[in-house]
Amino acid sequence: MHMNSKHNLRNNILLGLGFALKERLDPEACKQLIHVARTHANRSTRGSAAIGLGLSGCKIAVSELTDLLSHADDPLQRGYCALALGMIGDPQATDSLKQSLNRDRLPGVKTQAALALALLNDTSIVPDLVDLLVQSDNDATKSFVALSLAFMGDPAIVEKILDAMNRYKLDDLTLAHCVHLTAKLLSGRPAPYLDRLAQGSNFACEYPILGYLLDFGI
Repeated sequence: MHMNSKHNLRNNILLGLGFALKERLDPEACKQLIHVARTHANRSTRGSAAIGLGLSGCKIAVSELTDLLSHADDPLQRGYCALALGMIGDPQATDSLKQSLNRDRLPGVKTQAALALALLNDTSIVPDLVDLLVQSDNDATKSFVALSLAFMGDPAIVEKILDAMNRYKLDDLTLAHCVHLTAKLLSGRPAPYLDRLAQGSNFACEYPILGYLLDFGI
């Protein structure tokens, strides 16, 4: 069997084990996944073990994954550990994920940390995510941060997006992300911004960018 095929088979087994542990938690099997996530020579296998732990929801892995997120040399490993922590859903991981989001310079790790915080539904991080959305020079980071904010699904986020759109001069791609994200957050509910316009409010003067939203049919 080709070496890549062996790695792919092993990685799929690790992910399958994570799904199985979700249905029937086995602490010893979780420890095996932790061991692979920490020590295996192949980086994709380490990542698969971390995601397997995330799928399992195994809370005994939180401290190990948090340690790897803070100290692992491999950025791919740090990113997978961040996402796994979000999937497990333990609020104890929040502080470490926030530190990773603000400290790690690599876009891949930042995006995984952002998505993990969204999975934890930590709304306190919204201002930081919005700033990252409008200021990052990495297109992938913008996409993942927009996805993270959309996943939170809180229409109150729109206010912060509009404020950021007013404070910064945005390129076309970032503007498109902001408008699309706003549409997602407001879909399926009355849009208070349009209600206020209908009532003769000066909201359009307060937020000139509203014209863009109207143009997109929000």
